[in-house]
This record gives sequence, structure tokens and C-alpha cells, in this order.
Amino acid sequence: MVMIRPHIRMLAFLALEFEYIFKRRIKLIKKLCLSILMSIISYYLLLLTLDFIGLKNVNNLSQFLEYIEYRERVTYTGGSSVNLSSMPIFLKLFTYLFRPLPFEAHNIWAFFSSLDNLVLLIMFSLLLIRTIKIKSIHKNYKNFSFFILYFSLSTWIILSMITSNLGIANRQKWMFVPSMFFFLFCKNFGRKNYEVSPNFWT
Repeated sequence: MVMIRPHIRMLAFLALEFEYIFKRRIKLIKKLCLSILMSIISYYLLLLTLDFIGLKNVNNLSQFLEYIEYRERVTYTGGSSVNLSSMPIFLKLFTYLFRPLPFEAHNIWAFFSSLDNLVLLIMFSLLLIRTIKIKSIHKNYKNFSFFILYFSLSTWIILSMITSNLGIANRQKWMFVPSMFFFLFCKNFGRKNYEVSPNFWT
């Protein structure tokens, strides 16, 4: 991840940092020291990441938004491309993770990919509905759930905003989809069917 996906590395490290900052069982002084140390590391990782993706000289929000538009144009190539510029954010998220669907397939490979997406959509919908109904997370999963959730959502949101090609999206999304489903499965089934040592995740 450090060598070939520094932007994903950055998101993963930030997720880890937030987990430790908001972890209740860590004493205040230890939490403060960890926060300072990880913030310094995050700063230098951010500089390396910005340099890698070509945003080293970006100084304001407008330049960052211009970069997002540029990435949309660059990836808007091939038969599996979609126009993201007019889509609201929730539709971009859906498009990135679940399209093409079977009725959108333009060749045999896109059709096989669409079947994969259909399975993901069904699983995600059922798990999400079940997750919303469950009000509490098993205490043994509180230690890692924030990290998994933050990493999955932040990666999903950022990549969905800059990727117009569904072929690229179908490859990229597997960097976070397993983590997201891992969280949903633990949220749904970990409480009743599995026993995990309280110190397992610490």
C-alpha cells in the first residue's frame, strides 16, 4: 500500500489515527501523546500523497475542485464510462460500487461484471437494512468498527468522485469492499454467533 497506493495508505492511516483518538479506554495523557505523534506522521504522509497524485502545489479549495474535475475527464474514456459531472453524490456512490447492472452491459465481460455487481447490491442492501435495525454493536467490536467504517466510507466517497470509468471502478473498489462487508457482517452476526476475546483487537 505504501509503495503503489499512497492515497489509500493515507486514508487508512487517518482512520487508524481517529480510532486511537476516540478510543475511550486509552488514558488522556497517552491519547494526547499518540495524537501528536500520529498528527506529525499524517502531515508528512499527506505531503507525500499530494506529491504522488499531482496536488503538491494546490493551495486552496478551488484548485482541489479543479483537480477533481480533471480526474473525471481523464477517466471518462472507453465504452464503460459515465458522466459524473451532473450526478449528485449519492448517485456517484451507487454508480461506483454497483454499476454496470445487467441491463447496462454492452459486452460479455461487462455482463459478467454486472452479475458480480448485482450480488454485491443484494448483499449490501440486505446487510444495511439489518444493520439499521440493530441498535447496538457487541462490545468486543467497538475497538475496530470505527477504523473499518471510516476507511471504507472515506475511500468509497473519494474514489467515486474522481472515477468515471466503470472498468477502473470495478478493479479499484476491491481495496475497500472487503473491509466494508467485514464491518457489516460483524455488526449483524458477531453479537450472537461469535465470541471474541476482549483483548483480540487491542
